[in-house]
Amino acid sequence: MKEDSPLTLDELASVAAEKIDALRSRVIRKANGALPYDYIVPNGVYEELWDWDAFFVGLHLISENRADGIYLKNWCLNFLHFTEPDGQTPGGIRPWAGRDARLYHIKPLLGQAAYYASLSLGDFGWIEPVWDRMKAGVTYRERKMSDAATGLIKWWDSLESGADNNPALVRTYHNSIAGVDVNAFMLLDYRAMTVIADRLDKPDDTRAFRERAQLLGRAVNVHLWDPGDAGQVAERVTRLCLEDLAANGMMHENYHSETGAPLAAPNFISWNLLVAQMIEEARTRVFKPDPTQALWIE
Repeated sequence: MKEDSPLTLDELASVAAEKIDALRSRVIRKANGALPYDYIVPNGVYEELWDWDAFFVGLHLISENRADGIYLKNWCLNFLHFTEPDGQTPGGIRPWAGRDARLYHIKPLLGQAAYYASLSLGDFGWIEPVWDRMKAGVTYRERKMSDAATGLIKWWDSLESGADNNPALVRTYHNSIAGVDVNAFMLLDYRAMTVIADRLDKPDDTRAFRERAQLLGRAVNVHLWDPGDAGQVAERVTRLCLEDLAANGMMHENYHSETGAPLAAPNFISWNLLVAQMIEEARTRVFKPDPTQALWIE
């Protein structure tokens, strides 16, 4: 793509869907070693299961084929396999070694992954046998990493956040930063758990998770809300990834914040699969994995 003749948004969305969706087959792996269920990897140099990489890929997969909800279901079952009795769940699992000690806590995505998997497969029943373990995993961060003064929850450290070089987290004490991202994930997880509990006919849990979502939502609105333009972000990220594909025949894990130059992990396929649908979702305001927007609208 040439800078002097940029693609229109319609053209950009079409090219993204064509070029990026074609990469989806590279991210599926068979059950292996410590991972008892088929799983998703970010391709490139990675063969382990990472929490949000596989979650984001899973969202794209079900946007194109509802039967692929099996991979988000497997995502849940693989991580829950390593959940401790108190709910502590690792954020990464290596097939050759089990839990990744560098990622001590999973990101707040368990409830959402279970919800989207169940929605796409038309089956919530598989959650019943693991419900108590899932509840412990979802509420762990609230119990261990919350801020009483604001009602917000926190990241444990920089690496756990996934934004490895987040300036708000580098060289700070553990359990000290109530980031916008972690609270947004947590709010959606509580809403997902509310829906799941209702589907499983667990009224006490439904009420408890609804109250958690309401309390955290109020705290987010008071301390963190800043309206932005999701369409501009979608366009910038889409152009960035397509330019990388055009110039290098691949996408990378991350890019220079000012120049857009690729920085790390060539042939990386993870969050960037969602580029295939970002513009469409931003323009239509319809989230393809769940067109009812059940977790996004109060």
